Amino acid sequence: MLLPVRVRLLVVVAALIGAAALAAAQPLPRPVQSQASPPVQPAAGESAKAPLDPARTVQVDYLDVGQGDAILLRSYNGKTVLIDTGGPKARGKVKRALKARGVTRIDALILTHPHADHIGNATAILKAFDVGLVYDPGYPHTSATYRKVLELIQEKGIRYKKARAGMRIKLSDDVELQILSPGESWIHSDRSVLNCTSVVTRLSYGKVHLLFPGDAEEEVERYLLDNHADELPSDVLKVAHHGSKYTSRDGFLDKVAPSIAVIEVGKGNSYRHPSRETMARLKARGIRTYTTEVHGQITVRTDGARLDVATEKDLPPF
Repeated sequence: MLLPVRVRLLVVVAALIGAAALAAAQPLPRPVQSQASPPVQPAAGESAKAPLDPARTVQVDYLDVGQGDAILLRSYNGKTVLIDTGGPKARGKVKRALKARGVTRIDALILTHPHADHIGNATAILKAFDVGLVYDPGYPHTSATYRKVLELIQEKGIRYKKARAGMRIKLSDDVELQILSPGESWIHSDRSVLNCTSVVTRLSYGKVHLLFPGDAEEEVERYLLDNHADELPSDVLKVAHHGSKYTSRDGFLDKVAPSIAVIEVGKGNSYRHPSRETMARLKARGIRTYTTEVHGQITVRTDGARLDVATEKDLPPF
């Protein structure tokens, strides 16, 4: 069926579907309750002193999708957020992983930016799950993969928002994701404009914070330090851009001051991620670092006061 002229024009230039084409987004509805995940063993040195109360636990699964990002957030009340969907080579893997965890509804799908290793499975997810709301930066991009995502959002009538700093996604009264970037104007980059459009979010639950910067590079880190410095300190950092040398610079790491870092990266990737420079900066600060390449899926659980880390493979952190 031929799409409306306004939408077709937006798709041609790969601009995001505007507010006139989609109904305004409403607060996230209550989801179908997810089933509990199979138990996993705490990683060495990362166990909480006492078991976390499952009735009050938020779980974050950094899925092993090779060279790409896919992160599943589940609140104790059953609400779910998926940040990115992995790349084309992980086709089907994310869908199977979500179904194995009993996920039937994704309350918010955050596509951090239009690179294929972050949105490569988005159409499969949109077809297989009840998706309440899609966020992405709204930056015009012309790839066939991105165009298909936009068309499917329109076809299914899924609510959509352009992610902007200051927005908050409530998972419960005491659990929320805050969007820190992008701001109202795009950040200039001589290397990768798309990486610098990345949707950066921070999960807050009680005293525990987790930061998810997508592929944000050093220009975004400077923006965050200038505009959101008080909101950066986090216990867990998802290292941006798979550990590229263009991310996780000294000043940024010092402000975030994480105790744990997670890198989603594929084995033997042609980019040589994670870089020696970034790994050295993490090591110099004593940050316990896990990579999906070495540790497989990495799971962080928190009750808002404590957290524990579990890994698919029983190996110590770097």
